[in-house]
Amino acid sequence: MTRLIVVGGGVAGVSAAWHAVHDGPSGTEVVLLDAETRLGGKIRTEVVDGEPFDVGADAWLSIHPWFRDWVERLGLGDRIVAARTSDVVLWIDGRLRKLPPGTVLGFPTAILPLLRSGVLSRRGLARAAMEPLLPRRDDPDADVGLGRFVARRFGHEVADRLVDPLLSGVYAGDANLLSLHAAARPVADAAADRGSLLLALRRRRTKAATVAFGQPVAGQPGFRTVRGGLGSVVDRAVEGLGPGAQVRTSAAATRLSRDGDGWRVHLDDGTEVVGDRVILATPGPVTAGLLRDVSPRAVEELGDIRYACAVVIAMSFPSGTTLPAGSGMLVPRTEGRFLKAATWSSQKWPHVAERDGVHLRCSAGRIDDATALDLDDDEVVARALEDLRDAVGLTTAPTFTRVVRWRDALPQYEVGHLDRVARIRAALAEDAPGLAVAGAAYDGVGLPACTKSGLDAAALLLA
Repeated sequence: MTRLIVVGGGVAGVSAAWHAVHDGPSGTEVVLLDAETRLGGKIRTEVVDGEPFDVGADAWLSIHPWFRDWVERLGLGDRIVAARTSDVVLWIDGRLRKLPPGTVLGFPTAILPLLRSGVLSRRGLARAAMEPLLPRRDDPDADVGLGRFVARRFGHEVADRLVDPLLSGVYAGDANLLSLHAAARPVADAAADRGSLLLALRRRRTKAATVAFGQPVAGQPGFRTVRGGLGSVVDRAVEGLGPGAQVRTSAAATRLSRDGDGWRVHLDDGTEVVGDRVILATPGPVTAGLLRDVSPRAVEELGDIRYACAVVIAMSFPSGTTLPAGSGMLVPRTEGRFLKAATWSSQKWPHVAERDGVHLRCSAGRIDDATALDLDDDEVVARALEDLRDAVGLTTAPTFTRVVRWRDALPQYEVGHLDRVARIRAALAEDAPGLAVAGAAYDGVGLPACTKSGLDAAALLLA
């Protein structure tokens, strides 16, 4: 019998535990530990205005199969809901403008849609149109800052007005520091073609477009979610662990130590859990603290992964409240606004549209701006309403609001991230056999990537 200890009850940890029970060797015993009073990590479904509403992660991109496949195996496939629209607008120079169609993570694949959108100034448009004529002097194998890379090819306006707001919605980061290879793999692959990046992206657009913030391919919806909230996925998975698994919340691990060929996990209440294998599905800073006596090399590398905060503001308004067409709004950092994004939930999701009232979900916070964490709820709501008033003319008072703060929520995939992750895993393979790491800090921040990391970690240790 093998005893697997999973530290961290987010989607990576829960999927790892579930995989061990259902797909691991017969007799595998699972212990799942989490420091919080609830499981789910960044998945958090609350009752907002009388209905379930996701105030953490709220959707996944349909191009990636791992989370969808897991949801279906959990017996929740009939609850999967496709977004009615993935169209977004950009708030630029005080006006709302449609995101040009055909972009890949904000990188243009044609000039005419840019011209029609009005997103760029005349000078910015002329600079972007020069891209096919520019020589390619960069090394396609070298990792570089994504913002600086796009500015060299298309100019600063494309970087600031298209690429940055799209990536801020994913990482809340600084595009100049984010890794081309880790944060924009479709673009990095196209860059390897040499010649014009615009033309290379156009050739690859059909394959890569869904990565471009959910733009649909061949009629397939870009985003999906689960009716009843993503928290129901976590609940069903935990139920599926069965009576043989130990699930402990409010159980914070403080350090690890060796126990023969296995592991001893020390908890903050003075107790210990002993097992043969360990998966650390915790944020980078927590993982570093747990490994301090195990792998100094991995700890040093984990310390270089920075995290951004996020604040989610859920709002309800009276029925008949008017919003722009589409699924929501993105706000470039150059606008100097409080909000970085807003989702018109009642227009994006058919199951939310069925509810009384009009429902929105706004977000604030960036890697270089934690202001929203320090404001009280009333101030956060007031700042969000001010932006909504200026952007879309929304002056109606909300009937319901909820503010949820996420500290150290989003790992930053900055230049050199892939090499850093490789060094972490190499150090652990040498220093800590029988231990694996999983979660958003490594191979992707979305639900599919986190789910896959949990499945892969469990499969690796239980092979």
